[in-house]
Amino acid sequence: GGDMYRMKGVLHIAHAEQRFVYHAVHMIFSGSFDEPWGDDEPRESKMVFIGKNLDGEELAASFNDCLATRGNMKVKEEALRFAVGEQVECRTGADTWSRGEVLARNYRDESMPP
Repeated sequence: GGDMYRMKGVLHIAHAEQRFVYHAVHMIFSGSFDEPWGDDEPRESKMVFIGKNLDGEELAASFNDCLATRGNMKVKEEALRFAVGEQVECRTGADTWSRGEVLARNYRDESMPP
């Protein structure tokens, strides 16, 4: 919002071998994956916020809700619309729909990008 003047940081993104570096001034945001984490380097997120009337507890709570913890992942899974085994219709092209079945929820394969 208008009270956030600047923010920057380095984020550890689950399943990513590279650090995510971001910078923002007011509402203009830029971020991308950067150098890989070192073998002995702790993978941790560091963020800096500059502004006025910022609520540190609210900022921390909002970011903590994004952490890939067991509890957060369970909340996200419970909020999903379809259950395993349900029949669904999937958009498979610009004007094409196909029938399908939900086989897994929050599926992740190591070959997928973060």
